[in-house]
Amino acid sequence: GYNVHLRDDDVVSPTDADGMDLVLVSSTISSGKVASPFKDAAVGIVVYEGYIYDDMEYAGPTGGVDYGFDTNQVQLDILDSSHPLAAGLSGVVTVVDNGQGFFTWGRPNSNAVKIAGIVSDSSKAAIFAYEKDALMDDGFVAPHRRVGLFLCDYTAMHFKAEGWQMFDAAVLWALADPGVPLNQAPVVEAADQQTKE
Repeated sequence: GYNVHLRDDDVVSPTDADGMDLVLVSSTISSGKVASPFKDAAVGIVVYEGYIYDDMEYAGPTGGVDYGFDTNQVQLDILDSSHPLAAGLSGVVTVVDNGQGFFTWGRPNSNAVKIAGIVSDSSKAAIFAYEKDALMDDGFVAPHRRVGLFLCDYTAMHFKAEGWQMFDAAVLWALADPGVPLNQAPVVEAADQQTKE
């Protein structure tokens, strides 16, 4: 029900967010090509390319410390089960059926809501979010809702139902009116949305 517009990372520009309700930045892009053209976009953004977390002010500047990836992951540790981004899940949840891939993570500042962490180190946030107007890294003010998501290139190919639940929750929350309190689930009519990945 979504109207999806794809853009190649060789030609992406800030104006590609114009008229859209949501931008998804996939891990399949080259982080050097899509570092920050959507940083100032006044629409919801879901990033699952951990190596632009620094460029987008989701986390600090140091790879392997402020952001990175862990290999051989299949589970997430839900840190805030009350938030809509947790998709009604709690505890340690198996989200993929194959541990050959890896999950991205970030260490956002205290203004972010941390939804899920890497099981072996929950300080590595696998799902986290900033509300509109929150101070992100380096004092940057979030122009709209921002979500960091753990997906990597092949994660979705191995999603269990719980993985898809969390992906859907990220999309719906980022699309919702930023005036909706953080602890309330959004209501969105999917057919009317314009989405860009």
